[in-house]
Amino acid sequence: MQAFLSENGVASFFFISGFLFFASAEFTMERYVKKLKKRVRSLLVPYILWNLITVVFLALHYLPIFSGIFPRMQEEGFNMGWGDFLRGMLITTSPHNLNLWFIRELMMFVLVAPLLYLLLSRWPIVTIAVMYLSSVAVLPLDSLYQQQVTWGILFFSIGSAMAIRNCDLLRFASDHMQMAAWAFFICDILCWVFRDTVPLLADVFKLLSLMPMIVLALWVAGWFVTKKNKQANIFLTEATFFVFVFHPLIISHFIMFLAKVLAPKTDLTITLVYFAGYFLLVAILLGCYKLLAMAAPSVADVLTGRRSAKRPENLIDAHIHKGECLH
Repeated sequence: MQAFLSENGVASFFFISGFLFFASAEFTMERYVKKLKKRVRSLLVPYILWNLITVVFLALHYLPIFSGIFPRMQEEGFNMGWGDFLRGMLITTSPHNLNLWFIRELMMFVLVAPLLYLLLSRWPIVTIAVMYLSSVAVLPLDSLYQQQVTWGILFFSIGSAMAIRNCDLLRFASDHMQMAAWAFFICDILCWVFRDTVPLLADVFKLLSLMPMIVLALWVAGWFVTKKNKQANIFLTEATFFVFVFHPLIISHFIMFLAKVLAPKTDLTITLVYFAGYFLLVAILLGCYKLLAMAAPSVADVLTGRRSAKRPENLIDAHIHKGECLH
């Protein structure tokens, strides 16, 4: 269930990223160069910094002062060579901070955006159909990297195509909400039915369920904005990336610390401590980001790529257009 929900979130991220990249104006080479410069600040710089932070954090485990806490690591020694360091820093299959893989993919998609624009503006349906088939074709290879690339560029392209066609996302989601709900429900059931007997077919239905899920998420967001007049929480919008890339560094240590302090004895209490640890750590990291943003806002901006709901690229306020969708 955790993997299924996370894959829905990743697909939505690439979809929205593609939509925002091509929305609001005609795509020209001059505009593309400006967007590349912005992505250096919002993608490349945080990618490099958080990978460096991860390497430093890992290296700290090997200091003699921690020999009593991490004895096995002390015995093995820190053996990261320059080749390993550079592979984890560049656009590679395994960044040092594994949660940054989606940033790595997005940077690659941005680089090939002119080619995507050419294909999607002339043959949107054919291009997306070929990408869907490519995403299905890599499933038997059992390669997580190839799946990440094909699935990521598929949903980045769907969002891009809707932006190129000046699609009104809220209207599209409202018009297709019921169809999306049935499609997601059916694909979800079929995925569950075949997950043990025919895993490959289950993965196909999981892939097919992602776009209906995005439509439902857009419908819910649109309902809150248009019916309830709700707006995104600026602080949470800014802090989300910080929490996402920081928590994998310390979550295991934090859970072990809680387990040592609370000493749960039963399966139920162990489970409660495990899940409570996640929520408590998120609250702590949100507090840390709040203090960082107050004490050193420029540092917070650099670490998060200046992800702020006040930016002009706010999805609801600036980048939802009225028009046709993939006709």
